[in-house]
Amino acid sequence: MGLELQRIADSVDELRSNSGTVFDLVPVISSHHAVEVALDLEAVLGYEVPDSVIKRGGYHSCDEMVEHLDGRLAARHSEQYRT
Repeated sequence: MGLELQRIADSVDELRSNSGTVFDLVPVISSHHAVEVALDLEAVLGYEVPDSVIKRGGYHSCDEMVEHLDGRLAARHSEQYRT
């Protein structure tokens, strides 16, 4: 994960989930930042990653993003290399 995304993921205490503030509703990682991750993955995977693999509305943690993308990309990868 890039340094910029790491800074976003390591938010201050007020921005953490269950803080009792409006920030409980705001994703830590926006879907726009997740697109940046998908674009970086395209170079590694060797094929275009569709934006449909990204959760609309973003993610509340890096773990949530990784888990979600892992499942979606694994299915996509299987389709891509099915013989």
